Amino acid sequence: MKLLNKNAPKIWGAFTLCVGLSSSAFAAEGHGAGFFGLFKKKNKEPQVLRAIPVEDGQGATFNNNPGGRPYPISAPWSQTTDKEWRPVVDGTIESMNQAIEAHFGGLEKTGIGSMFGPKSAYASMTPEEQKAYIAANKRPGTMPPAPSRTSCIDFVLARLRAGYAKAGKLDRFNELKKIVVENHGDGLFLLKELEKDGWTMVYWNPDSKNPSSAIRTDLDAQRNHRPESHKWTAATVRNQGLYMPGIVNESGTRFEGIKINKTVENFRPTNPYSTSANYHDLQKLYNAPLFVGIANGGYHVYMGSQGKVVESHSTRSPTDPTNIEVRDFATWGLKGDEGFGSGVVAVPPGAWGQ
Repeated sequence: MKLLNKNAPKIWGAFTLCVGLSSSAFAAEGHGAGFFGLFKKKNKEPQVLRAIPVEDGQGATFNNNPGGRPYPISAPWSQTTDKEWRPVVDGTIESMNQAIEAHFGGLEKTGIGSMFGPKSAYASMTPEEQKAYIAANKRPGTMPPAPSRTSCIDFVLARLRAGYAKAGKLDRFNELKKIVVENHGDGLFLLKELEKDGWTMVYWNPDSKNPSSAIRTDLDAQRNHRPESHKWTAATVRNQGLYMPGIVNESGTRFEGIKINKTVENFRPTNPYSTSANYHDLQKLYNAPLFVGIANGGYHVYMGSQGKVVESHSTRSPTDPTNIEVRDFATWGLKGDEGFGSGVVAVPPGAWGQ
């Protein structure tokens, strides 16, 4: 049996966060504290080598380091990626760190971050109102630069552009982006293009047999959020090897589906008595130096490294630190406005299964 990289971040410690992050969600499923007792081990837990996000009680998520600024993202195992794609990994992660520094550095120095979402209150203001907002919220004596408009997919595309450019693949990125824009920024089409580039497509589902209904239910207005949708995606992956085949998007384009190469399933069972937990495949995601992903049929687009999800949002104003969040994949997507129950991550060629 091939051993996992002994220096890789371990996922086990992340599950202790479930109590703080989603105890109400699991209580709603009717399991209570007994659920967490299943994860207790007599031996000492493996050391967690990465930053673990913690809630501040108000819905904001920060890493457990001084000042709330996320630790820099690093990928010491980028050499596990095919040589051609190592510059893409390095350039993308460099861009992630630059974005984190710009946003959190701006908040710390001036009180104004580097970005805002297109659906935020700030975005709905007139230019004069935006100037007044900045003046009212900036630190005295500072002159913050105007924040940039971004969204979840804008954030990901900007980071990927830097990576593709570093690898001398800018023309290919421009072609990729053109297709995504033509399809209204649909994350499904972004991953389809990465599939064409040879990235490994990994389907994920916390509990493919019994998706949680603690946050989203089958009455949800958006079908992709419903637990029944996560059962359907698991079934189509299992039976056809495809994710979201036959979907027709806003532009009327019929999506052929993403060809799935690997799966990460049942790493957070809704009911551990009916679904056996599987953490082995999840560990492979924590070994991946870079991933780009979608959740709930493309509703949300994100990226990350070594099990850390790095994401931006469409609804946050420039004073909000959660315009960029760095969170742990094992316990990610459990906030009341999320309920991410399945999706796909794309991993650069040669980087999966190390």
